[in-house]
Amino acid sequence: MGVSEIKEMPQGETPHVSDTEKESFGEYLRREREMRGIPLEEIAEATRIGKHTLEAIENDEYKKLPPRVYVRGFLKNYALYLGLDVNDVLLRYQSYGIGLEESKGNTEIKARRGPFTGPILLVLVGLIILVVVVLHFYKKSTVITPPEKISPALEVPEGVINSSEQSELEKIGPPQVAKKEDFTLVATCKELTWLRIEVDDNPPMEYLLRTGDRVKWKGSKFILRIGNAAGLNLTLNGKLLGNLGDSGEVLDLTLP
Repeated sequence: MGVSEIKEMPQGETPHVSDTEKESFGEYLRREREMRGIPLEEIAEATRIGKHTLEAIENDEYKKLPPRVYVRGFLKNYALYLGLDVNDVLLRYQSYGIGLEESKGNTEIKARRGPFTGPILLVLVGLIILVVVVLHFYKKSTVITPPEKISPALEVPEGVINSSEQSELEKIGPPQVAKKEDFTLVATCKELTWLRIEVDDNPPMEYLLRTGDRVKWKGSKFILRIGNAAGLNLTLNGKLLGNLGDSGEVLDLTLP
């Protein structure tokens, strides 16, 4: 089924809203579905989107949903199954999302500038640095180093360490430093999945994986957030981790 190209609306513009469109975005989707007599279970089974995810969309509970780019994919499949215009559905969703962002921005309280700004702040910083430098040189000049005590040389009598003890001492090497064990984690995508992963102390990385994509990481610790738990197969050091969850389920996971 061909789908026309989806055009992004300019910032601040919203489509014309008639009297029948004053309902919320979720109420609009529920009304269209109920008019066609299609239950949520049928859409969930056909599109492989979790029923609880569809309920969150129709109830406008956006805090329970993954990032917006992932929700747009859900809405596309939802609209196609109901026979709705995909472009119209996504424009309605975008308009609703922009409204939320604008209302949030209007209630944001701007921080007031303190009295110590501009040149006054620079002067204060300069004075603090000058005091630190003076104290450093003052302490350095007043420290008296005590004379080092010279211990008399001790003579070790011959035969105190025999050959067997010497060989044992040679066997004892320097202390070993424990190394972090490295693991290899491989993710294979079964269906469209958003993924966020943090390896050791490195900055987190985000992926939008499609069916057949395969990604590999190495490290001692992995912190994952998976937007579609049923969309990935994870293998740790060659061992398959098994079923991670349902389709559309958001999963937080720490390995190993």
